[in-house]
Amino acid sequence: MSAIEILAKSLNIWVHMFLIKNLTTVYCGQSVITSGEDANNNNCFWVSFKKDANTYLGIESYDQGNFICRKYLDSLFVDEVIVNKDELIKYNIEIIHFFKFYRIEIHGIYKFLATFLIYKIYVILSFYLNKLSQFLFNQRSLSSKKRYEFLKLLIENFTARDDGFSYTEVMANLHTIKVFLHPSFNKEASRIQALLDGLTDTHELRVINGNYHLTGHAFKALDAYEEDDRRHKSISRTQWTMIFVTAGLLFVSLIQAGIIKFPTLIDFN
Repeated sequence: MSAIEILAKSLNIWVHMFLIKNLTTVYCGQSVITSGEDANNNNCFWVSFKKDANTYLGIESYDQGNFICRKYLDSLFVDEVIVNKDELIKYNIEIIHFFKFYRIEIHGIYKFLATFLIYKIYVILSFYLNKLSQFLFNQRSLSSKKRYEFLKLLIENFTARDDGFSYTEVMANLHTIKVFLHPSFNKEASRIQALLDGLTDTHELRVINGNYHLTGHAFKALDAYEEDDRRHKSISRTQWTMIFVTAGLLFVSLIQAGIIKFPTLIDFN
């Protein structure tokens, strides 16, 4: 073996040892919670390799040139074994990173070094985009949305009615007259009645001779809601634009740093 081959092998062993040794400091343990609130705390690694078709070893820790591993046969724990750092270069190392609810799985030490940062950035962006999307959604009250959609329906269908309207007319307008024979008629009637009573309490409706009449407050309330809805959508678009611009700048930075490389299409030299 030439000196260059010896140097290359030594460097290969060192890279494997250095990386795996550091990954085992954030070892996931024997089980990982991947759902529920506890999964939100995940930020760890599981490093393993296959010795044959049915046997694989999960690397737990490093101790003076050796790795302490858990040996599994057909997914069942068999024993704890010690593997010397020099042996690791013979195997295709599998690295699994659990981050929040996400799982990044990469095969091979050098593939991990080349792609992990990109995967991690993608996962972090996905996680916080989902958080932002949920946050923006949570800013709107579901009951308020239903209330104003109902009010809009009343304005569109009963504004011209000088004699007002009853809750049965509202029911028929919403569902056609077939609703009166529906098995859930009483439940739906109670819901509509509650919505009408709520609008009466806040003065969007008033009751005259048993019928409901729209008031000026109804039109003001709907205008205010629609203006708020437009403002909410405008803010949402602005925030998404900022996120995509930030992601684009990050992508360009990775290209400039040489982390992401594209083949040369035209060589001007």
